[in-house]
Amino acid sequence: MGYSCDKERRVIRCVVFDFGNVLYWFDYSRFYNLVQKHSALSADQIRDVLYDGEDALSRRLETGTIGRDEFISLLRSRAQIDLPPEQLERHFVDIFEPNTPVVDLAAELAAVVPIALLSNTNEIHYEQYMKHTEAIKLMSAVSLSHRVGAMKPAEAIFREVLDQLQLPAEQCVFIDDVPAYVEAARVLGFSGVHYDGAIDLRRALVDLGLPLRA
Repeated sequence: MGYSCDKERRVIRCVVFDFGNVLYWFDYSRFYNLVQKHSALSADQIRDVLYDGEDALSRRLETGTIGRDEFISLLRSRAQIDLPPEQLERHFVDIFEPNTPVVDLAAELAAVVPIALLSNTNEIHYEQYMKHTEAIKLMSAVSLSHRVGAMKPAEAIFREVLDQLQLPAEQCVFIDDVPAYVEAARVLGFSGVHYDGAIDLRRALVDLGLPLRA
């Protein structure tokens, strides 16, 4: 386990979190394996239906190009899934587990500085799961790809969260598990932390001057 963060000391006034594999773990293989039992396709083929190509269903959903009903309809058809729409949607949501140390750390942070969410996500996951979590209830700002119409690493989604916060990037730290997204934030002026372990994340934030117990 390790972390990487900026060495330059700044005054940090907000911590911006990614959701998946930072605050909450997610595992799409759970979804593929569940629905494969009701499909003529393999788990890998179902994954390809979701992710392959520029016109991939997941990308269209996460940029808001299509809504939940159209997505579920297209997924049932293209992946040949013989499940009622409501059940398929429940399986699509059943991929998350809390990363409890980071959720607890977010609550600790929220007592001393604003915290925010910036996530590539979709209407189904947000409405059915994410917005009901304790972590999201602590957020001062929430920037979601399907609402913004842009996904990380696009500049637009970073600008949108800054607009909500009314802060410059230089006063914010962005935490993500994807190095390319951390780098995109750094280019815009954010301090950046590439997350891959809860204990290391605390140390990284202390190193950046956040008032946390070491």
